[in-house]
Amino acid sequence: MKFDEALVVIDGVEESIKREDILRREDFLIVIDNLFCPEQGCGAKLVYNRRSTGLVYLSKHRSYEHDANCPRLEDEETGVRSITEYVEVNGGLSSKGIDRRKNDSIQVLFDYFNPPEKKENKPHNKKNNTKKKTDAETSTKTGIKVNYDPNSEVITTSGDGKETSVKEPPFYQRLPHEISVKDNGKNLRTSALIEEIKISTNSSNPNAEISASFGEIKLTFVMPEVFFQGNERRLDTNQLISFLEILKNYIQQKPGNFYLTTLCQSRKIDLEDLVLYVLEPDFMSFQTKSGIKYSSLTDMVIAISTGVI
Repeated sequence: MKFDEALVVIDGVEESIKREDILRREDFLIVIDNLFCPEQGCGAKLVYNRRSTGLVYLSKHRSYEHDANCPRLEDEETGVRSITEYVEVNGGLSSKGIDRRKNDSIQVLFDYFNPPEKKENKPHNKKNNTKKKTDAETSTKTGIKVNYDPNSEVITTSGDGKETSVKEPPFYQRLPHEISVKDNGKNLRTSALIEEIKISTNSSNPNAEISASFGEIKLTFVMPEVFFQGNERRLDTNQLISFLEILKNYIQQKPGNFYLTTLCQSRKIDLEDLVLYVLEPDFMSFQTKSGIKYSSLTDMVIAISTGVI
């Protein structure tokens, strides 16, 4: 069962909070550890769930139960289940997969600064006739689960002529204030205001860094050697360096306007020195608070070069 609101209890102080408002709390990491069922006197702990697709929902912690008089109490209903057994392989992310994830993240940042109008929640009515758990049949399918590797080809099919589902690697949506040590070694999607760009043009080992911020949080996006070599569009290294130089000069002249919204990887998270790795130029997109957006590094450079921005 999913919840649209919760009760936050911190140091004995209780307050109600809507699901969509949790993300905007500066004490986000504290809040999500202290969420409870919104019904008075229940006390069942809730979990703040974040899917890799960006979907956020609240559900009951499996180690807690609702109070017997809680109107949210209901029996779980079990239906026919379908299980997919996956074979894991290394592979890249498809262009469609990249674009979908970037577009979702662009919308997350826009909604953060421009909260959508809240919809009135209908009162929850207790179900009088709940169905009890029943035994269910289980059907089994096969599929391919891709572990992201920027040096590997994009996997689209098993190659055996059979219809096989391909599960692309998840990239978890996290704005900088949501990132915690639990995100060590994960694929992430995030946004931060671009402050400065540094570029090394060493032909044998090119790399670049983007210094950025999100409120009081400082972070660095590193573009390592693989960024210049393993991109899906096979852009030339010199061309990529040229694009980054154009972006660097623009940021120097007009700072404080554009956010980098990108797919990236974490390694060991240090909240005092937050470093994230952008492994493909196609992972990058750019946007402003007001809604101006460029879905790729190429589009951003064209806009700069033609004087659109």
